[in-house]
Amino acid sequence: MFGMCCPHSKLVLMMYSGNTRAHPALILVAILFGLALPSLRYAFTTPPDDFWFQVRVIENQKPVIVKFGADWCGPCRAMDPELARLRSRYSGKLDVVEIDIEEKPHLAKHYGVSGIPRIFLFKDGRLKKSRTGYASQQELLSWSKSYFE
Repeated sequence: MFGMCCPHSKLVLMMYSGNTRAHPALILVAILFGLALPSLRYAFTTPPDDFWFQVRVIENQKPVIVKFGADWCGPCRAMDPELARLRSRYSGKLDVVEIDIEEKPHLAKHYGVSGIPRIFLFKDGRLKKSRTGYASQQELLSWSKSYFE
């Protein structure tokens, strides 16, 4: 179960889930705008030119879960306690960084964030996984556990 705050999210989630009912023209538009196959879009990008992000995420020795969200986004706020529990439970093995897209829009743009909450997993300075929408602590744990245990 997940919540969305962006009109593009439904199309993106339909494509990620393999839903073939998406109209071919919509899929073409999504590909042209970089919504489909996001791993290809950011697999070859350089890290953003942001000292804070470099130190907290890229140069971090531990795996890092990065949540892009906003104060006005209900699903984003609902994830905050889930991320706090994950942060405290795995404090020595995993870091959690939360980024407000209105405070750091250049980072959201750099990683192609079009729906929030958007979660990224970085390890050794490289982006490994991403997902869009609300996730419980258990869902986040099963999604990321192989990278820090």
